[in-house]
Amino acid sequence: MALKKIVMRAVEKEIEDYTNKMVDILKQEVHVKSGATRDAITKEKKGKAHFLAGVDVSKLKADPRNIGGVDYSVFYHDGHAAYTIRPRKAKALRWLGKDGKVHFAKSVRIPASAGDPFVARAVARRPNLK
Repeated sequence: MALKKIVMRAVEKEIEDYTNKMVDILKQEVHVKSGATRDAITKEKKGKAHFLAGVDVSKLKADPRNIGGVDYSVFYHDGHAAYTIRPRKAKALRWLGKDGKVHFAKSVRIPASAGDPFVARAVARRPNLK
């Protein structure tokens, strides 16, 4: 019985090390704009020798760089169709531009995005099992 525990601990450690390597590779593959998506990539222990690596949605939503506080990870990864943003209660949208000036618009058109399949690239780079 003791040998079984020793083997299970060794296997669990090996799987955890592998998961840590995959988290590192995922963080390398995601393109960085603000860093919120990259910093939300974590691992979660689900059980004995069972780990989950990916974007922690609650961490992404809580990140102060994620101004809207929304989970955009699926749209970032898979892409999206073009859409228009309009104000719900106000007469115009208002935002602070990169130039430091305040901008107003009645609507803003967001272009379509093909997405960034960083998970597929990370899986292609996965390390071989020993």
